[in-house]
Amino acid sequence: MHQKKVSESRVKLTEIVFPEDTNPYGSLFGGRLVSLMDKAAFICATRHARKNCVTASMDRLDFVAPIRKGHIIEIEAHINYVSRSSMEIEVNVFAEDTLSGRQVKACHAYFTLVALDSAGKPSPVPRLDLQNKEEYKRFQEGKKRQEERLRKRTS
Repeated sequence: MHQKKVSESRVKLTEIVFPEDTNPYGSLFGGRLVSLMDKAAFICATRHARKNCVTASMDRLDFVAPIRKGHIIEIEAHINYVSRSSMEIEVNVFAEDTLSGRQVKACHAYFTLVALDSAGKPSPVPRLDLQNKEEYKRFQEGKKRQEERLRKRTS
């Protein structure tokens, strides 16, 4: 199977938070944000695999800064690690105050997606062609997280 660069599947989604996206306190509904993050992860995985992909898991998600009505949110997704048919996608979310332009990192999570063949069975994905030390480091860290996920699933 051939290799693909991390840059070939990178995703950046931009949204604005409207009143219908918020809770009574004026903050973005967590479920709405998770849906957008999952969409970004799905696009990233599909670009890499060029196959149908499904979300297998999402690691811990911490909301570290509120996202308010009127904020612009940027959701960035890139692939960290691939095994035979699964891919770890890192998703970072930044909130931007539309008036001041101040940006803060609002949350972060790792999604694992699996590529499927036409019969719905796990299907091999391209290897990663790592271009620099940062990508290599993220690959090694992703491999450790994947091993931990598998350990937890089988125990």
